[in-house]
Amino acid sequence: MNISDFFEPFIIRALLSGIICAFLAGPIGSVMIWHKTAYFSDTLSHSALLGVVLGAFLGINLNISVLILLLVLALVLLKIPQRTVLGIDIFLLIIAQTSLCLGLVGLSFLPNLRSSLEGYLFGDVLSVSMFDIYTMLIAGLLCLYVLYKNWDKQLLCAISIDLAQSEKINVVVQKRIFTVLLAVFTGICFKTTGLLLVSALLIIPAATAIKIAKTPEKSVVFASIIGCLSIILGLICSVIFDVPTSPMIEIICCIFFLFSLIKK
Repeated sequence: MNISDFFEPFIIRALLSGIICAFLAGPIGSVMIWHKTAYFSDTLSHSALLGVVLGAFLGINLNISVLILLLVLALVLLKIPQRTVLGIDIFLLIIAQTSLCLGLVGLSFLPNLRSSLEGYLFGDVLSVSMFDIYTMLIAGLLCLYVLYKNWDKQLLCAISIDLAQSEKINVVVQKRIFTVLLAVFTGICFKTTGLLLVSALLIIPAATAIKIAKTPEKSVVFASIIGCLSIILGLICSVIFDVPTSPMIEIICCIFFLFSLIKK
């Protein structure tokens, strides 16, 4: 193993895309935990495979098809009543698993895509192109700007819906904004982390940061730092030990979380 291996162009691209995802996952993952809506990310990420299949069938860019499907699905999810006889988590589970199965069935008719199934499910960060990085960077900056402009409102909605309504905050609009941000994040990061692992990058660093931070703002900063460190260390371990990159990144995230438990 030579030190020059770490400066290969595809390694640099993987590092850049991973850091963009981790930096964006910090605030979005933190708000998701405060809202107690972690199951939304699973539903959207599992549904992304169907977007890949639809994009291949229609002959359009896969990133665009995934993003469009997730945005539509995110708006549909908001129509599900918060209180139902079965519970909203049952509906989300059914939607997630059905979408994933539809995507897998669709792949059986697309032999060219079938060979890339592992990359879609578990990520293929080493194949990220510069176009992917530019797309992630632009979309990520837009997401951060929208979240920054609505930060206080999102915090109040997470603390107490009644309190937010007393402050004349439109809770429904804030839910829609955050759900769309989550869909955009999933759409731009699924190639880096994989459909099955994108939720881990959102939740684990944020959960770790919440245990060690004293304010919401510090929690967001710590979550982004932990995510970025996990990306860097995961890539290093992947190159040294020749193991899959995305799963290694998630393992590093879990190690940070276990250390936070010990510290606690």
